[in-house]
Formats: sequence, structure tokens, C-alpha cells
Amino acid sequence: MDQPGDDGYFSEPLKQAVQDGKVPEARLNDMVHRIVRSMFSSGVIDEPPVRSVVNPFRGRDDAEKIEDESAVLLENSGNILPLAPGEIRSIAIIEATRMWA
Repeated sequence: MDQPGDDGYFSEPLKQAVQDGKVPEARLNDMVHRIVRSMFSSGVIDEPPVRSVVNPFRGRDDAEKIEDESAVLLENSGNILPLAPGEIRSIAIIEATRMWA
């Protein structure tokens, strides 16, 4: 039940609790069943993940293109926007700053 880096919360204490009859073996079997079932369901057993170096810049170009295409400049053609021209004194235009060169 423990994961790498855990402090051993389950390992020995759970083993002892099962041996002492405080936790039924059926409960332990259910815990294992849920984990293994999820591993099969997600494909981890049939197609184990392959370790690779993560490229932190992968997708950057796509994200930049999406950002650029998502910019919208509204023009109040035909006065369809709920703006009262006589009451508006200023409009702020805000752009996210790119964090990469």
C-alpha cells in the first residue's frame, strides 16, 4: 500500500493489524483489488509507462498560437454591447506577458 517516499504508514502497521486480527484479511484483499483493477483499467499493466526525459518546452509553440488566436478585440458595431458611450470614460486593455523568449 505504501508509495515511494511514504513514511511507511501502511507497511508494518497494516501488516501487524492484519496479523492481530484488527483489520480483516478481506479488507486488505479489497484494498489490493482496487489498486490492481485500476492499474489494469488504465493500461499500466499491459503497457507500462516508459521513462523519458520531460521536455518542459514541448507544447510551448502550441500554447503561444492558442494564446494569440484567443485574443479578441471587441468592436461595438450597431451598439449591441451593453456599453453606454456617454458614461464610459476609459477602457483597460490587458495582455498576459509571455514568460519565454
